[in-house]
Amino acid sequence: TQSTGGLAMETLTPYQHKKHKKLKSTSNPKTKLSNSDKQPHELVSKHNKYNLAKALMPKREGKLFEYFIVVGARYSETLSERSNDLTPEVLETYPPNAKYHETIPDFCFPNGLKAESLLLTDSATDFNKILYGSLQDAEDSNHSFTFLLTGGDELLYGICVLNLELLPDDRKDRSTRSRSLNARMFFCNRCYCLISRFPFFQMHFEVLYSVLAKHRLFKIQQMMDRVNKTGDQESFDEALQLLRQYYEMEVPSKDSGICFKLVGEVRSINFCCPKGNEDKLLSQWCLAAIFRLLSIEELLVLFASTLLEQQVLIICPNLGILSAAVISLIPLLRPFVYQGAFIPILPRSYQGCLEAPLPFVIGTPELGGSQSKNTIIFRLGRRSNEVSLPLDFNPLALLPKKRKLIRSIKPHNIFLRQQSSRAAKWTTPFKSSMAELEAMNLMLNEFNEYLTNVISKFLEVKGSQKFKISDSDSFSNLVNQF
Repeated sequence: TQSTGGLAMETLTPYQHKKHKKLKSTSNPKTKLSNSDKQPHELVSKHNKYNLAKALMPKREGKLFEYFIVVGARYSETLSERSNDLTPEVLETYPPNAKYHETIPDFCFPNGLKAESLLLTDSATDFNKILYGSLQDAEDSNHSFTFLLTGGDELLYGICVLNLELLPDDRKDRSTRSRSLNARMFFCNRCYCLISRFPFFQMHFEVLYSVLAKHRLFKIQQMMDRVNKTGDQESFDEALQLLRQYYEMEVPSKDSGICFKLVGEVRSINFCCPKGNEDKLLSQWCLAAIFRLLSIEELLVLFASTLLEQQVLIICPNLGILSAAVISLIPLLRPFVYQGAFIPILPRSYQGCLEAPLPFVIGTPELGGSQSKNTIIFRLGRRSNEVSLPLDFNPLALLPKKRKLIRSIKPHNIFLRQQSSRAAKWTTPFKSSMAELEAMNLMLNEFNEYLTNVISKFLEVKGSQKFKISDSDSFSNLVNQF
């Protein structure tokens, strides 16, 4: 049963859901997901019709990714020492002329895009660091993140890597620029993004890092050749060859693996698909990160608030942590599937949908204005977290058998939180040892088993009635049985 929002499940058996009437998509790939004419509640309502359960089980066929896209900005005459706001736009695509969602630039830069400047008279250290520095910064969680595009029966993952690059001024006539501007070099981030139906995050990111390395080498060689400005074409060709090779590979079936050699490198990428549906892939990438950062109490408040169909807002300036925190709820809530508005990263320009009087789970890097007093807000920070609850509302009070759940997950939570410092959890949250992955899986199993037992107890009390956790009366009766 699909509710107006929140969670829904038909039977006790996980992953078995009724076939809903197929929704016809009225948008084409180059149509915005929303526009300024729509009211905030209309945007969220559109998400409520989306069948996440079906989208989490895509057919293992087609391409490994739909298209590759580079989002950045072109030089603007409005740039100055004081004004450095830029409009993100699509600069390159592969395959060439690929059709893409026009909202992608907003999701690649949810806080907008700004340019940085350096005086040519300054020390060359900062300048050289940007041009010739390592790609280690691009691999930290604030520069490597994911977002979701939804619509119809299809779920698309945006796998993104940000890289700070020189903003070239290609104009021939620079006489109109002031002397101070001619003495400055401007830089801004570019976003290298793969759009895919499959959450093969580890493999997707490895390919993006390799493409970015080859692209950077080409740019460096191009800048060093001051005479003809052609550079060494080999690095550029290798980047295109890698994308072409990855695009033409067959999607691995469940329980099988894939291996291919990176063009121009000695190493190869080995990737094995785990048993089960795509939520297993999501848990491997996202859950360990959020289990390390949240205390047991914070984790249970998030868990219970989502089950109770509250408005849940997660705020975090680190885009990798933010997307992981929201996406981790998909495997954590199994065998339930969330049916409300589910947006891991909400661009600043779309924050009007936070005013909608409907259940949602939304992540945003920053909150532009005030929020509803009924919204549960999680602020995740580098040093600590903060949770804001509505007055006289405690979601843990409605969580049945919570003490038993706490006892079962506590050892795993302590182990994960003690493995690394808070700083390491913040910058490299997706790197896990085998022991950490095992602890994460055990902790996830406790949550899934807990929900299954709650459903079983309810069905014993109510006979064979079908159960919707979105039914507040049914949930209250269930709580009273404990």
